[in-house]
Amino acid sequence: MRWLTKLLMIKDEERSSMVYYVTIFVLIGVGLSLGRGSMGALFLKRYGIEYLPIMYAVLSVVMAVASLAYASYVDRIPSERMFVKMLGVLGILVAAIWGTMSFTNAEWVYPAYYLVYELASELVIVHTKLYVEQNFDSLQLQRLSAPMFASANIGKSVGGALLGVIVPIIQVSNVLLVWAALVAIPILLIVLRHRHVGISPFFVSGRKGRGVVKQSVEHVAQGLKFFQKTEMLRAASYALFFMVISFFILRYSVNRVLTETFPTEDKLAEFIGWISAVTGTVALLVQLLLTGRLMRRFGVKKVGLIFPSSAVLSFLALVVSFSLPAALIGIFSRDVIFPAVRKPSRMVFLHALPDYMMGRVNALSVGLVLPLALLATSGFLMLTQRLSEPTYFVVGGMCSSLIYLYFRMRANRAYTPALLATLSHRLFLPQRQGEDMLNAGNEELCKQLVRGVSGPDENMAVAYARMLTAVCPDDAPRTIAQRLPTASYPTRDRLLRLLIAGKLPVSDILYDSLADTDTRLKATILEALFDTRDPRAREYVDQCLHSDNPRLAATGIFGAYRYERAHLEPSVQETWQRLLSSPRDVENLAGLELMARIPDQRLVPQLRKLMENPSTRVRRAALKSLACFPQGSLADFAPVLRALYKTTDPELRALCVEGYRVLSAAERHQLCIEALEDEHNAVRDAALKLIEESEGRDRAVDIVKQWILENRGFPRAQQSALGALSRYRLPGEVFKRIAESKVHEASKLAHALRVIQSDYEANTRTDPVLELLAIVLQERVSQVLDLALMAMENFEDPATITAVRAGLATNDRRHIAHACEALHNLHDHTLTAPLIALVDNTGFEKRDANVAQEDTFQNAREVIAWCMHHPDAWLRECASRTAPASVAAGT
Repeated sequence: MRWLTKLLMIKDEERSSMVYYVTIFVLIGVGLSLGRGSMGALFLKRYGIEYLPIMYAVLSVVMAVASLAYASYVDRIPSERMFVKMLGVLGILVAAIWGTMSFTNAEWVYPAYYLVYELASELVIVHTKLYVEQNFDSLQLQRLSAPMFASANIGKSVGGALLGVIVPIIQVSNVLLVWAALVAIPILLIVLRHRHVGISPFFVSGRKGRGVVKQSVEHVAQGLKFFQKTEMLRAASYALFFMVISFFILRYSVNRVLTETFPTEDKLAEFIGWISAVTGTVALLVQLLLTGRLMRRFGVKKVGLIFPSSAVLSFLALVVSFSLPAALIGIFSRDVIFPAVRKPSRMVFLHALPDYMMGRVNALSVGLVLPLALLATSGFLMLTQRLSEPTYFVVGGMCSSLIYLYFRMRANRAYTPALLATLSHRLFLPQRQGEDMLNAGNEELCKQLVRGVSGPDENMAVAYARMLTAVCPDDAPRTIAQRLPTASYPTRDRLLRLLIAGKLPVSDILYDSLADTDTRLKATILEALFDTRDPRAREYVDQCLHSDNPRLAATGIFGAYRYERAHLEPSVQETWQRLLSSPRDVENLAGLELMARIPDQRLVPQLRKLMENPSTRVRRAALKSLACFPQGSLADFAPVLRALYKTTDPELRALCVEGYRVLSAAERHQLCIEALEDEHNAVRDAALKLIEESEGRDRAVDIVKQWILENRGFPRAQQSALGALSRYRLPGEVFKRIAESKVHEASKLAHALRVIQSDYEANTRTDPVLELLAIVLQERVSQVLDLALMAMENFEDPATITAVRAGLATNDRRHIAHACEALHNLHDHTLTAPLIALVDNTGFEKRDANVAQEDTFQNAREVIAWCMHHPDAWLRECASRTAPASVAAGT
């Protein structure tokens, strides 16, 4: 059983559920196989194949009515309750038909039996899909739909063999009684199962009401609206329409050949039984060994093209020779490829649509598309079956198959956008409409911003002013100048700083504002005027220099330098020394802010002292000033910066990194590399910026790229470095190499995780240190995978990768399943398979496809030893805590 579950990619926790579903599918397959063989023999021999096209037309009407009733309840009650009702009605009808057939001579019973079987084979299978979809997510369906539907083929094989054995004993008509009896078993199993586990987990109740017919029509109408606005559903519905036409023409063609070949109903039923057993067995092998793996390897889009291609080949064989060998090819396409490949792939394919529409989409297919296609098939066959040559309707079937293939390819083209739209909608991924609007700079937007600046709320006015200076800089000076008289002093200061920072021509506005201002705002204005060497402000230099206010005094020093008033140099140095040596923080801050604008080597001793000041604000200002000195000019500051970097304040650490620029090249490089592993993103970003500034772009790219490839630092730190590389717009090959490296690292981590989990389970889940290491490894696998996807954003479609990353980050099985399916649509398929295998974590033994022999581990001791030498500091720390306990336990 363990070998079989691994072969079928069934996880341990899914075994018991799979036994239940396999049993249900087998029983349904046996019953439908018995019904199919008996119905075909009785109708074709007792009623006549010439009436088959008429039955197609009748079936279309009956199917529409039945599906209307089905649609009225399918979204309103859990699928298991609907299943019980449908199977119960089926058993009663089959038993009634058997009684009528056995005790009367009524001929209407044969077309009635035909209709009952066709409705059952369609609606029961459709509802079986819905039942499975309400109990499994898409990722599970990719693995498990194949063995589940393969179980139906087991039932089909058993039913076919049973039919071939019992027909000579009990005659064809009595097979109906056997089928009716079999229906009772799945009913009992379903009731017992859901009495224990409750309702289906993914069932979402639709709206309930009294108007059943009205509600059913609404369901179909909603499906039609969705059909009109969804390209994928339109193409898939057209594909289904022509698929039904080609499928029923193929059935008619095969049945005509069989009717002409076998003379009696018993012989025909016996042949149908044995051929069903053979095709069921082949279909079983295909589903078990190929379908799931094909969908995982090539994606659902490519697998969906297999059946239409086989239908075209089947009709081509019938055109060449309308005989039993050609009919056998059609039977293979109809009874092997259709159930084993087409049905599972279509079920997963439609999962790209929103969950709340699945029931309506199914109702639309069964209630509208299928009946219309049957009517078209009926009319075509009634026109062509009386012709002397069967070639006419065979060629018509081949044409419909080609059209089916065309629309299936159109649906494939629309699949990826639909999948990403559904995933983005579920994850509430933000759109970038706001950015486009801001970048547009249109007149209406500028008018809105101008009105916002003029508003009564001062905080909102500043916010609008900030946007106005960025989007409409020409309108900003006039608008802000009109707002200044009504604003408070702090708000005026903020508004004027926006104009100054934007380097807009506002000298007149600033000078006019000096008449009505406070000390702080006066310092802001004069500093801006001094900076532009405005001649009108020259007279304020002496006044500021001798002011008791530290900000004005610092502004006066700045003015003396800007206007090059050399005779004021002694007074300037005295005032500046006083500000930096003062015990008051406010004076220190004023002097340090000035030093950030005018780095003066003569004041370095005071700067060094202020870097050890107990005030955090002063230390921050001192570090900002230090970063303004020339590169490599203060190499002896290394000990001070190393000591300051040990603080828990991330802002101080980031400022320390900015100050590294004054150190020697070797010291600066070493400290920046260490800062790349800092826990805070602001510190890492500062280190990346300094590396680029000091090393040059090309050298910085090489340093950061190699740092990432060597797995230096924890994954989040590598994300910051990778983000920096992304801004350089490097060739895609660089990021592809990084992505491949991360996939390989994630594969090795996943292999290590499985070894640790295996040892943990062997210790009967009692070793907490192993559990800790397993948790850390699981976390690292997810983070390194996200790194690989982040690198892939630079050579794949960014929207697709963004949706995939968001889906995987949710830990929601449905979103992860959609994310995996989206991975199939990437251009670079070399990374698709290992990524999906790592996310799904199925079908792998001790060695992964991306882990070389020398990278494998035999036991937990080897894993812990590897982790203890890993560049990731957190992984090393956890492994070092794990190692003593593991050694003591003799691991």
